[in-house]
Amino acid sequence: MINLKCKRQSILRIRAPAGVTVYAILIFTVISTLIFALIRSAIFSATTARIDSACSLASESAFAGYSNKVFDKYGIFVLKNTGNASARMNKVLTANMSGSAATLKNYYITDQTFMTDNGGEAFYKEAVDYMQNEAVTDYLSSLTGELSDSKAIAGLENLGRISEKASTLAECYDENELCERFSSLEADVDAALENSDVHGNFVSFIKDDVGKGREVWDEMERRKREEGVVYIEPESDKNLLNGFNNIRRFLKGDLTGLVLGGSPVSGRTASFTEGIRNEDITGRDFSGEGVAADIAFTEFLFLKFDSYTDIDGSDARGVNPCYELEYIAGGKDGDRDNLNYVMKRLALIRQGLNMLHIMSDAAKRGESDALAALMLGWTLNPLIIKGGSYAVMAAWSYAEAVCDLKLLYSGKKVPIFKNSTNWSLSLENMLTGTLSPAADKGGTGLDYEMYLRSLLEFMPVSVKCGRAMDVIDMRMRDAGDADFSMRRCVFSQSLVAEFTLPFTWMPYEREYEYAYSVR
Repeated sequence: MINLKCKRQSILRIRAPAGVTVYAILIFTVISTLIFALIRSAIFSATTARIDSACSLASESAFAGYSNKVFDKYGIFVLKNTGNASARMNKVLTANMSGSAATLKNYYITDQTFMTDNGGEAFYKEAVDYMQNEAVTDYLSSLTGELSDSKAIAGLENLGRISEKASTLAECYDENELCERFSSLEADVDAALENSDVHGNFVSFIKDDVGKGREVWDEMERRKREEGVVYIEPESDKNLLNGFNNIRRFLKGDLTGLVLGGSPVSGRTASFTEGIRNEDITGRDFSGEGVAADIAFTEFLFLKFDSYTDIDGSDARGVNPCYELEYIAGGKDGDRDNLNYVMKRLALIRQGLNMLHIMSDAAKRGESDALAALMLGWTLNPLIIKGGSYAVMAAWSYAEAVCDLKLLYSGKKVPIFKNSTNWSLSLENMLTGTLSPAADKGGTGLDYEMYLRSLLEFMPVSVKCGRAMDVIDMRMRDAGDADFSMRRCVFSQSLVAEFTLPFTWMPYEREYEYAYSVR
């Protein structure tokens, strides 16, 4: 009998609890998910970064198509051809997204800002920016003293208007009406005094003098009442007074002809895109960005635009007006109309300042009183003679203003405040119509453009912007760019692009705004 002996083998079995196995699976799952999420996030980040870069390059490519002609002449950027810009944008955007994990679905342009929007704010900012950053600070520094002087004459048109009103005092012989005219003149002086700051002392001087007309009236009324004095009514003008009034009418005639004589004057007339001025569509809401910026903008105009004294009769820049700064100041269609508008305003300023000198100069004041007595002494009425004295001073100051303009428009200078040395015109020469300044005059003071600054400095910013852009339109058309228009030129816009990102069907939208920078 065979005995089989079985050996019992012991096998070690380690049995883990079921919870540990699940825990390991969960850890693996979480780690896998995290790794996947990190990979996807990296892909997303790389893709969105590529989208941002593509949108940036596309926008920059669009704005790289600025008008070279405008930039070369005026130093500002404007995007003219939006059709070509859009084509460039599409090409660059498509090329830069090629091979990307994202798919470009659509793109479009929104929030465009045009140069004429909001009173020409974009144009204003670019102009100010140019003045502050393009190495023209030396230019501004060189004008500091003259700019201060030109500001000193701003607002002095009120003195000219007062002088104009004073010139009518010789036309009235009725005591009551003449007294009313003196009172009205005094009220105008009061209004000028309220609106004056730097020149308040000068206006006060005029107020005190005009008040003497009231004193003459009061004295006449006292003598009538207490002494029984009777002042006769004049029957008619005397010859000397008639001659004086003829001189006044002559002086108030064709100012351009008086000042320029036979010098050539452009007869060109402005043409506007679609028959509409930029000034009419910019609106009046934008008022600039402070005194310093406004001064810089005005100086941009004088740096980049021409006035009458900058050009000559041989100018041949096309069919549009030559006198650009005069157009900005006047806003009329024709060169002659704008020139005449500026002349009249400068004549008012100079008339007021000249009358101030006559009134403060004892010798000239005495001559005016003497002439008034010769013309009106036959009335035996001191109030009428007083009014005549004012009329003589007003006419004389205006005639001197004509001489001043002759100096300015010939490239010479005129001081703001006159004295006996730089005064040009004698009363005798005025009466004979000899309105020519002496050859030695015109060496000191401010030139024509400095006086013109005083008109432009206090114009509404949006008006200056609109008219300046009119001039740019005209110059570009004269240069052969027939369809150029600042109102269709873009300053800023936003590119909106839509994409489909990897791992999702949800759309992804990116908006990228781009503008010509403030340098």
